[in-house]
Amino acid sequence: GEGGGLTLEGGTGPKSGSGGGGFNVPLLLYIGHLLAAPYIIWKLLNSAQQNQSGQDLAVPGGNWEKGEGEHFIAKASFPFTAGNQNELSLTDGQLVVLAPQKLQVHQQNGWFLAAQDGKSGLVPANYVKIISKRNG
Repeated sequence: GEGGGLTLEGGTGPKSGSGGGGFNVPLLLYIGHLLAAPYIIWKLLNSAQQNQSGQDLAVPGGNWEKGEGEHFIAKASFPFTAGNQNELSLTDGQLVVLAPQKLQVHQQNGWFLAAQDGKSGLVPANYVKIISKRNG
């Protein structure tokens, strides 16, 4: 009897649930944005500088050349002879490993960063057909 009445009265009083101990969600969201925005801007600027910084094709980011981590497998549809040291020669039907999208050289439209037998270089995008995406 009385024990049940006490819990009901205690649960419906003005002090339960509306006390000052709760979280202020808008304030937490504001502080979160305040702290996260500079970090996100720094990451965007840093990645933009890396994309502009150079033609070094040995981009650190895992061993995608060896088929480890995120990468794509492609098959050459046509033979291709490299015209310079940044390009990779292909034979018809040859399988190559393509770098993940984040490591592709964005200034070179129409070219993929690929690797075969320990060598990496650019191959014409229309000479290869992507067969599969691998994550490890």
